[in-house]
Amino acid sequence: MAISKWLSLLVLVPAAPLAADMAAPPALSDYVAHCEAAGRKVWNVSLCAPVVVVAQDGTIAWTSTTPPSTPLPSTRANTSIDWGGRKWVMLLAPLPDGDGALRRLVYHESFHVHQASLDLPANMAVAAHLESEQARVLLRLEWQALERALATSGAERKRHIEQALAFRQQRLADATARSDERAQMRHEGLAEYTGTVLSNEAIPLAIDSLQHGNDRPSFARSFAYISGPAWGLLLDDLAPKWKTTIVQQVDADLHDLIPLRPASKPAPAQYNGETIAREEADRATRRKQMIDDATQRTSEANGLHLPLAKIQLDFDPNRVTPMPDGSQVYDKITLTSDWGTIAVDGAPLRIAKEWNAAHVPWPLPDKMTLTLAEGWSARRNAEGRMEVRKTSAASAR
Repeated sequence: MAISKWLSLLVLVPAAPLAADMAAPPALSDYVAHCEAAGRKVWNVSLCAPVVVVAQDGTIAWTSTTPPSTPLPSTRANTSIDWGGRKWVMLLAPLPDGDGALRRLVYHESFHVHQASLDLPANMAVAAHLESEQARVLLRLEWQALERALATSGAERKRHIEQALAFRQQRLADATARSDERAQMRHEGLAEYTGTVLSNEAIPLAIDSLQHGNDRPSFARSFAYISGPAWGLLLDDLAPKWKTTIVQQVDADLHDLIPLRPASKPAPAQYNGETIAREEADRATRRKQMIDDATQRTSEANGLHLPLAKIQLDFDPNRVTPMPDGSQVYDKITLTSDWGTIAVDGAPLRIAKEWNAAHVPWPLPDKMTLTLAEGWSARRNAEGRMEVRKTSAASAR
């Protein structure tokens, strides 16, 4: 099955409106002027790429160079795209409000344009264990320790790093958990580190992300946006040549390169451990209710079956929930396949573990819009279950 996927980066900052005839914001002008030197400073490669700013309705607000005559791909996200035979950075309007946040975003996406040349392949790993109560507690404790490490120096910084390593060690006892987190950190973690370190506001932005990491409803697809910059900036201090090493060592995670050992006695009480544990216990109860509801509403018996072949999808990584059977529920996503497009914002769309089918509630809730391609319709099969399939006539909702 050929699958192409585009990941939308949720920008947790205020956004500025964008005029259709906009001039280049200073941060984008700065990127165009300095992406070569900036990229070589961090990764020893250029991070230059043409940039297009696009509105949700497809209106092109700005490009850094003359656009190709071919139609713009249908993707609407902060991402990298193939357009007219070149890799472009696509930025979704409205843009982040603030030069630092915008620099972070454009360099994040330009890293994705070039990461294959660095032998850092993209991936769609899901750290499903981060939906568990205990793993979330330990991740949040790690973030608390990393925040204090970035805000201090010397022996105190090292003490907080050793505590962060200890919490991480407890969380990653399982080989699958280690593999899934490592894959995300080497993909989105390194991209967000790159954007952050080139933002001109690296430490403040990294600390702000750590402080607001728990604002994200799910960590399974988004934790690396928080952890990557923090560990990368600490490595810049403790092991300045770490980027060469991580490219060479394909099985290395960022924290593996820290030249310190985990604390022998983790100290959660120093990092608001009691409060975090209580909050996560409450969340676990709510999560069980959400899983039960999504399972019931998107079951074969109650939901609409959508076959998946070649697909495109834009989604919010903060609103992805791994399910006990290995499937994933997306609460905000636009999914396109042979049969058409479905747009979701605030209702469950469940994609099977094998990526061969999706299921949504039926009848469709108001928070979903299904547009069927010509020759496709939604109808009941011989078993009385709803499915989208090819017919001689199309219908749409």
